Amino acid sequence: MGVKLSHLKSFPHGNVETTMYVESFHNILKTIYMKRKPNKRIETLVNLLLEIEEDYFARRKTKIGTAAPREQYFLFISERHLIGVNISSDDVQEYDENGSKYWVIKGAVAL
Repeated sequence: MGVKLSHLKSFPHGNVETTMYVESFHNILKTIYMKRKPNKRIETLVNLLLEIEEDYFARRKTKIGTAAPREQYFLFISERHLIGVNISSDDVQEYDENGSKYWVIKGAVAL
């Protein structure tokens, strides 16, 4: 049976305890590994969880002082930001078609 609260509602999951570690892992899973994209296939999630488990196991077993996934992600963002900041104004062309503006950067590859 569930836990009864003062207003007499019963919650079947009321006896489940979460810790900050679980909440922290859930946040890392969503933001770093899944990049805030919703998961629609169970095998994708299972494969991702197995990959994360391998990462954590290898890091603990070998005790390598590498950057955590979150740090790697922020380094990746910082590197891309620096690349964007260093783009010369001469390499950016502004276009206006039917009131819709867009910019094209010389030498850039569409993602």
